[in-house]
Amino acid sequence: MYENNVNHSDYNSKDMYTVFLQDIVKKLSTYEWRAFEIIVASGVSEEKDAKEAVIQALIDNGEPCKSEDTAWRAIKALVKTGLYDAERIFTGYRNFNILKLTVLGTRIYRDRFRKEPPYQEHELLMKEHASIKVYLYSLTDFAKGQITYYYDMMSDEPVCYFKKKGK
Repeated sequence: MYENNVNHSDYNSKDMYTVFLQDIVKKLSTYEWRAFEIIVASGVSEEKDAKEAVIQALIDNGEPCKSEDTAWRAIKALVKTGLYDAERIFTGYRNFNILKLTVLGTRIYRDRFRKEPPYQEHELLMKEHASIKVYLYSLTDFAKGQITYYYDMMSDEPVCYFKKKGK
């Protein structure tokens, strides 16, 4: 965990948040800070969508967009520093990570960008239905056309199948 890199002797003179903030500011590059700002502001939760949001926002603003790998590394750095937690989800069709803004990430976003972070996608999906996480993400797969339902004529029961990638 990131906190192992903190100089614990600083705790006597400063509060823990200040020490964490100073370490994070030193550790993150300008590109990673920009990625953090874009991801939080966009509210996306899926790691893939976060990468795409970063790249698109940089292109839209005429900023240099290094590569997809750089965007992935920036997201991994945000997780490593504790600004986000990554949670693995399996819907039955695919595996993916959702990014959850941590309490530390929320506080740093408020302090650094002087505004409240908007609700994140996973918060909106889970707000009232925390126990049906996989079901809700399966619905997003369905909406994206990755899952198709049809009725079996013999039993009049709905049947679900997954589209193969690329078809």
